[in-house]
Amino acid sequence: IGKRPVYSITLKTKDGKAITDFGKGQLSFGIPYTLAAGEKAGNLFGVYVDDKGKVEWLLNSSYDAINKMLLIGTDHLSIYGVGYKTDTADTKFTDIANHWAKSDIEFVAARGLFSGTGDGKFSPNASMTRGMFVTALGRQANADVSGYKQGSFADVKSDAYYMDYIEWIRKNGIVNGTGNGKFAPDQSITREQMAVIMQNYAKVIGSTLPKV
Repeated sequence: IGKRPVYSITLKTKDGKAITDFGKGQLSFGIPYTLAAGEKAGNLFGVYVDDKGKVEWLLNSSYDAINKMLLIGTDHLSIYGVGYKTDTADTKFTDIANHWAKSDIEFVAARGLFSGTGDGKFSPNASMTRGMFVTALGRQANADVSGYKQGSFADVKSDAYYMDYIEWIRKNGIVNGTGNGKFAPDQSITREQMAVIMQNYAKVIGSTLPKV
């Protein structure tokens, strides 16, 4: 957090009783903040500080550059602040300098949703595979995949980086295989497949998609 803002956020009922927990609901709020010189918007995070001073980085946060607000979604109230993650070898890429998606790539890399393809590269124009896509969704949901030790599909090896996320996706009914006991994790994913998966994913995480 450094010298960035920290707030103790409270909400009370009419009779003065403090509300700290929203059960299955969520509250969204914004912390006013102006980017300092050299700071990247994608590296800004909302952080929660517990009673022992430990900081928890909140994936459900992002910076609104137009209104100069750090937006945070949470299911409880406490002490929140503006955190900043400095670039690491996993978030510095040599092949995105002039790419149209540079800021978005830095945003997802800082949150650990995607990593590079090796040798300091992100390969922004490479195809996305089914395995890559479900891994990113599982990470975004902060899914607990520690219990998955072996895959259910014949073409998903137990030591593959995407195995546990594929199992999480399968168990939650977000996406099935391609038939004959296979998932085709290294097959390029299509736009229509992504659309269907995102719709199923939204239902599982309790997000209501806008009506059109």
